[in-house]
Amino acid sequence: MSGSAREWEYPKYFLSYAHPRGSFQGDPWVAEFHADLNRALAERPSRPAGKVTGYLDGPGENDQLRRARRSEALARSKALVVLCSPEYFQDAECHNEWLAFHKRLSPDGSSDAAVITVLWERLWSSAPDGVALDEQDLRLQFGENGLRHQLAQRRAQYLVGVRSVAEAIVHAVEKIDLAPGAETGLSREPQPWPDHPAVRSLRILVLARTTGESLPPGCDPADYSELPELWQPYREEGARPLAELAAAVARDSNVHVRSVEDFERASRRAAGTVEDVELVPQLLLLDRWALQNDTMLRHLLGYNQQRRRPVAVMVPWVPRSDSIPRRSKQEIEQLRLLTWDTLNVALGQPTPGYEHLRGGIPDAATFAALVPVALRQARNAFIQLHALRSSTSQKGPQ
Repeated sequence: MSGSAREWEYPKYFLSYAHPRGSFQGDPWVAEFHADLNRALAERPSRPAGKVTGYLDGPGENDQLRRARRSEALARSKALVVLCSPEYFQDAECHNEWLAFHKRLSPDGSSDAAVITVLWERLWSSAPDGVALDEQDLRLQFGENGLRHQLAQRRAQYLVGVRSVAEAIVHAVEKIDLAPGAETGLSREPQPWPDHPAVRSLRILVLARTTGESLPPGCDPADYSELPELWQPYREEGARPLAELAAAVARDSNVHVRSVEDFERASRRAAGTVEDVELVPQLLLLDRWALQNDTMLRHLLGYNQQRRRPVAVMVPWVPRSDSIPRRSKQEIEQLRLLTWDTLNVALGQPTPGYEHLRGGIPDAATFAALVPVALRQARNAFIQLHALRSSTSQKGPQ
């Protein structure tokens, strides 16, 4: 028994979920679910098994101590509660937790009920080989978009889901004879389930004018460079190119940035081909002034025709009134309307809650704070697009 065993009670279940590793903050949604689940278990009539509590892995400890606690909890827990999400099947630590727990299950499968799967967020494709999930049943239990969506939007339905998970935990704790495992059973193998599409990735596209073009009134040449990727509309002390800032925030959110590209070059490369460019979530950083360029406007309007659309759009907007001639203020309003109309035609009406990403972002700090919102929008739209493609390919040609 490790020294830490004397400091905390063995948990009855282990909560396995994907979260940004190395973050100094835990996932508030998972923490709330964990608290609600323990509350639902505590409210049940007294049972011989006694109090049922669960282990929630989180940040705040050094790696060695955290690893020891995870190993001990996995070795002693009677049930593994899995919060299924697209990220879960791309997370090496989730993969290793799953393997460590499965090593304790009996060969005849009688203890399979000790693994309690929860649809936490909507999946965009089937689970990897070796993961037995009845996704239709999960959607019926936890809603099409998962329990996290229920927690955010439908509290009553969410609590029904919590109680069903609590019932499954009690069944595992009281009915299944699962012997403790080895505390060293937590593998160091870094490879998650193979051949499963990655959603924790991002392409950043930039549609901006360059100093090689004639800049219209209101464009400050100091904002621009010869490359759109170096567009720098915010010039606070220590400011950096917008795409570089977005990429840094994405990486801090445990997102792999596949590429940072000029939107126009990327769309030209994709035009006329039948193969998709790299199919991952995409973020477009849009310079409003670029829409006054007919060529760029056509590229943006045509990008959606073969479903290679950017799926999240951020529109930095700093109308420096001191540098804009009076006569152009009407043009500024026309440009604002052109931006909204163009995006609505090219990408569809904005999802409620994300309009401010298109409406104008006044400074670098606000931009950085909104990037995680854009990442969620990009991921959700990518999942929907992937589901639509999968459905179309399964139906075949009509």
